[in-house]
Amino acid sequence: SCCLETVAETSSSSSSDLPEPTPTPSSSSQSTPEPISTPETSKPETQTTSDDDPAPVEKRAGPVLSLDVPVESKEPLSPRSTSKSPRKSPRKSPRRSPRQEESEVQLRDPSAVIAARSKEKSSRRMTVQEKEKAEQAVLTKLNSISNLSGEDFSSMIASRPTFNPLKDDWITSLSSSQSTPVRSVSLSIDESKIYRSGFLKKQNSSMFGKSMKSLWWTMDGEKLSCFQGETGGIPLKSYNISDFKSTSWQGKSGPDLSAYSIVTLSGKNDRHKLVLGADEPIELIRWVIALDTLQNYKEIDDSVLNPLDKHRFLKTAFKDNFKGGEIKSSYEEEWTYTKDGLLKSSAGVPFPLAFRWDGEMLIGVDKNSTLFGSGKWNGVSLIWYDEAANGMITTPTMRFDWNENDREYSDATERSQVWKWTRHFLASKFGAGEWIVEGNIPEPVVMFLQMLRVSRLRKMIDDPNISGPD
Repeated sequence: SCCLETVAETSSSSSSDLPEPTPTPSSSSQSTPEPISTPETSKPETQTTSDDDPAPVEKRAGPVLSLDVPVESKEPLSPRSTSKSPRKSPRKSPRRSPRQEESEVQLRDPSAVIAARSKEKSSRRMTVQEKEKAEQAVLTKLNSISNLSGEDFSSMIASRPTFNPLKDDWITSLSSSQSTPVRSVSLSIDESKIYRSGFLKKQNSSMFGKSMKSLWWTMDGEKLSCFQGETGGIPLKSYNISDFKSTSWQGKSGPDLSAYSIVTLSGKNDRHKLVLGADEPIELIRWVIALDTLQNYKEIDDSVLNPLDKHRFLKTAFKDNFKGGEIKSSYEEEWTYTKDGLLKSSAGVPFPLAFRWDGEMLIGVDKNSTLFGSGKWNGVSLIWYDEAANGMITTPTMRFDWNENDREYSDATERSQVWKWTRHFLASKFGAGEWIVEGNIPEPVVMFLQMLRVSRLRKMIDDPNISGPD
């Protein structure tokens, strides 16, 4: 009995220091709760294992510390204090933009800002938009001048100022360099644009022999395609214009041009061979000339024509068999064209001009005429050079592309400027005038007169000394 009392007192004294366990319905009144270890009283326990078990794992009781909180920091994180924090050193002001600095300077000294801006404006290069705007202003002025009659134009030239109000800084800087003209155009092509279209005959081979079938053909900057009809749609077949390397004509050349009724376009192999024909030999010659020109635009080494044959074909198609006539314009200009290709002014210009046409080039025959440049026709584009034709490579200043189907010349840089043939009239679709043809004159010559007029007006405005013959 004494032993039982001693054990009871010991258990009661040890349980008084621990919290009372929460009774559960399943617990018995006679069961004794297990003691709960606390961080202060807990000690590491070591599990004993057999020889085959891995090394003993030490279990450590107590709360697990987070990796975000240093172990040495035992003080709990308190919320942000509401007390006033000590005054910190002032931050460095952010870097100001040049515009802000300029505004501050303007408040102190506006004249300094005006001087700085004028200096920046004079030294900077104009943007592309500003250049285009300046060019458009020049073209607008030239179009208004081109509508003047002969007397009004002469009086305008006589009363014009000694300086050029249409010039801008970029024009002055360009004209100061002798190697760079004021205006230039590109000689590249649009591969998706159709440069020629019409009916041609294609040779087909079968077990019954060879036959020619008429199809509708189109030629753009990339391929030559044939269709069942003018409506287009899906092409029956397309040929890459870069694959053609040479041409051969049926028969021998003669004065009747019958030998040029059928042409064979050959490539690297028979797969690139194409035989075409036309009712009019001149029409087929013009197709081959246009094909060679598009190949030259694409800078292909081996085009279908050499320069001598191309010049001969241009002469045959655009100079021979033209008897001549007269050309009059709404600007009261009058010109005459002879069978030999001599183009001379007869009225409406400040001083007489004369040019020679050979089917490819329009070249001035005297000093006053060569002053306004020269023109070149390649079967696709009319190109004007402000420099005289001296055999040197120069930069073109104007270019109009010919559309055979619509019978229109469109400016390569200003798509809105289009000149269209209507019977014997070459009229502007944007209201800048017209040219009337009486007789039999090559069509490129008439369009060259319009390009010559624009070049003449530009030079007369730019150079006050050009007002009459020497």
